[in-house]
Amino acid sequence: MAAVAFPILLPLVLMVLLIVIRSALFSRWTGVAGSMAMLIVAIYLTILVNEHGILTLQAGGWEAPFGITAVALITGLLTLYSMIKIWNEAFLKKPPENQENDSTKVRLRFMDVLPSLILGLVTILMGIFAAPVFRYTMDAASGLLDPSVYIETVLNGMQQ
Repeated sequence: MAAVAFPILLPLVLMVLLIVIRSALFSRWTGVAGSMAMLIVAIYLTILVNEHGILTLQAGGWEAPFGITAVALITGLLTLYSMIKIWNEAFLKKPPENQENDSTKVRLRFMDVLPSLILGLVTILMGIFAAPVFRYTMDAASGLLDPSVYIETVLNGMQQ
């Protein structure tokens, strides 16, 4: 049952390796090998769940909320770290020597910014109106878990 921890531990180990060994070739091969390993783990866990039912892992004797909170916190910190690295690479890196310094300012039109504004607004509204969004997603999930209502509607619709 320790295989339940592999989807957490494998990316963590690979991330540490990629931080320590900074090579483009190593990064590529690690990405391919890590993806293949995660695919194998996913298939293995799918087989285990099919044979034994839902699997859980209680790490260190912690109750469920603490383990979930720790994973969420670590995931958030790793995401923040990767976003900072991406930001630094994209915006704070010096331009190549052979490239001319084009200092013309780019003016964004409103239509260029509109998708970002809409996504930001939807995200804020989902946070403000979390209860209705949660009810909606729970209804959708129950429909997926029990498709009998959908099947009945489709079969009755075909008979008419």
